[in-house]
Amino acid sequence: MARMANVIILWHMHQPYYVNPVSDVAILPWVRLHAIKDYYDMVKILDFFPNMRVNFNLVPSLLVQIKQYVNKEITDTFLEYTKRDSHVLSERDKTFILKNFFLSKWDRLIKPYPRYQELYNKRGTMGSYEEIKEAVIHFSNQEIMDLQVWFNLSWFGAYYKQHDEGIKSLIAKGRDFTAKDKALVIEKQYEIMSLIIDKYKELQDRNQIECSTTPFYHPILPLICNTDVASESSSGIHLPEQFQHTEDARGQLIMAIKYFEEVFGKKPAGIWPAEGAVSDEAIQVIAETGISWIASDQDILRMTLQKQNKKMELSSINQFYTYEGKNNKCIDIVFRDKHISDKIGFDYKDWETDSAVDNLLATMESIVDNLEETPNMPLIPIILDGENAWEYYPNNGWDFLYKVYERLSSHRNIIPITISQYLKQNTQSKKRITSIYPGSWINNNFNIWIGHEEDNSAWDLLRKVRADLVQWQTMKEIGITISEEKRLDLAWKELYIAEGSDWNWWYGNDHSSKNDKEFDELYRQHLLNIYEILGIVAPNEVFVPIKKVSQTKPAKEISSIISPDIDGRVTDFYEWQGAGCYDTQKITDAYLEKNLINKFFYGYDESNIYLRVDFNNLLEYMSEDKDLSLIVYFLAPSQGKVRIPLAGNCSETFFYWNKGKKYELSESSSIISMFQRILELKVPIADIGAEKGSSFKFILAVEKQSKEIERWPIGNVVDFEIPKEMDLISNWIV
Repeated sequence: MARMANVIILWHMHQPYYVNPVSDVAILPWVRLHAIKDYYDMVKILDFFPNMRVNFNLVPSLLVQIKQYVNKEITDTFLEYTKRDSHVLSERDKTFILKNFFLSKWDRLIKPYPRYQELYNKRGTMGSYEEIKEAVIHFSNQEIMDLQVWFNLSWFGAYYKQHDEGIKSLIAKGRDFTAKDKALVIEKQYEIMSLIIDKYKELQDRNQIECSTTPFYHPILPLICNTDVASESSSGIHLPEQFQHTEDARGQLIMAIKYFEEVFGKKPAGIWPAEGAVSDEAIQVIAETGISWIASDQDILRMTLQKQNKKMELSSINQFYTYEGKNNKCIDIVFRDKHISDKIGFDYKDWETDSAVDNLLATMESIVDNLEETPNMPLIPIILDGENAWEYYPNNGWDFLYKVYERLSSHRNIIPITISQYLKQNTQSKKRITSIYPGSWINNNFNIWIGHEEDNSAWDLLRKVRADLVQWQTMKEIGITISEEKRLDLAWKELYIAEGSDWNWWYGNDHSSKNDKEFDELYRQHLLNIYEILGIVAPNEVFVPIKKVSQTKPAKEISSIISPDIDGRVTDFYEWQGAGCYDTQKITDAYLEKNLINKFFYGYDESNIYLRVDFNNLLEYMSEDKDLSLIVYFLAPSQGKVRIPLAGNCSETFFYWNKGKKYELSESSSIISMFQRILELKVPIADIGAEKGSSFKFILAVEKQSKEIERWPIGNVVDFEIPKEMDLISNWIV
């Protein structure tokens, strides 16, 4: 009799929460673009194979954003630049588009399309500042239009590229796109996003797929329970001060389960812990929610068995285990076959499709042939990311998956199955685990998210902000108003977002991307939002970048003392000559959709700090937006802020001191400002508690209707020292 086995395929679908809830703008477009390329195709392909059974893990932070896009509740910076009329773009608009609209896998999403490749070559293949600056001059309006279309068009998945007449016609057209063509691309993106969740529910309801979930904002659950657990899998690791909040882990789980039930009509049976990360405490928390199964990595099983002086056999991963925790709480756990999963994730992309499929099936058949008889059906657990691999495959992986599903659907010895179906059919007792080795599916430890100086700084900041939130909540426990309850809920939401794993993925030296600054900025923005929601003063640490290597540098450092006339004009060529300067036009990034501040200058003399702000079309903004303010946050030597309403000549200023976590308006400020062509500001050193020899730190922000819409400098704070001796000669840089 031929041996048989079940194959469990679980695709993990996840994106971090890119949206700043204050602005409802996502800083990056990956939810939208992976939605049209991967999230729909991955489930749609199963319509061709009704006998195929697949598992999908859908993270709530992803589902929430898809629904927000569909309901037009959020947008993203890239989408807004796509919508803009290519004939009226500013130089900065074009710079953003030329920098960011080639963020695609070159050989799969650019090279196959001649016009897109032509534009790529013209822009410059390195995308350096010098190349982009030159390209801005030479790109025509039509070429910018074609780039706007191609960036979005290339990201469509194989199904729409092959079956949708509108998308097919645009690909065939290739160039000289119109505003109508661009509108069609955007319309089709929304069409696909509106289909995704219903499609997963449809296939779940006909029992062709099983959907599972992850704690809401994708936190590393063991570290939320107790950061000290990291030392158990990495001896000698340098850890931050302990963060230990099992109640947050439980809260993220309960939120996820509740949201899943709202979306899919029933509670999930399973959980894929973020990054496959497990610990005894984390599993205990999951088991207490009534979840039936979880999954992790092969190396976690190996280390768990080693910890128990047991040998890892070849067939050890071809079965479920029962984890038995405290109070007899049990949960079933499966460990992914790392070899097969990683071959799909990282290797087969470079193979010829038929050879890759043949090798995959041969590998599984070899496993089946060598399995021993067991009480339950042996299984082959394949678990990996469901979106990141495919842009490296020809035709976005459609041909590979089509042939794999075709072969498995009719295979006599390898039977695809959902996890809950497997557990229902295989009821014999399983091997028991009473303690698990703590770690993740990456090197069976937590070193990606903790241990590096930047990681630890992020944890320390999270701990501090959480303590401030709890303190505010405790103060309001008696007599809290309905309005305060709503603010408290929003603040906890921001904290849970900040507990997500993705922020620390980019801290440290493990990973880097072109958007390091944006991730750092958004992480701290979520924490800053907590203070703004509660109406209390944020600590300086929230404003200071954690990601050190990506800090934005000034275009010019202070070279001499200055004493400009505060008249809103450049009265004399030399009056700002010795000032430091940040040029925001050279800081092209995805964090902001547009910026009002063009440049700003800063300096000092014996008695005052001076600030000059050059705006982009301020008068035009004033006519459109009646509630704009410039905010100058003083971070050192003492905390305070100046608010300047951007109206008229901007001569009205309000100075606030930090008084016990509350800003209080000063009645005796001597600060003056004036706007004519530029905005100039004079702040007496005595007014802000500064002394000669002290360090002075500040940042700028623009608020619209009391909501921050931009902050400078991105990825840094302005920091200079006021000399003890005001020596006009020694302070010059020659």
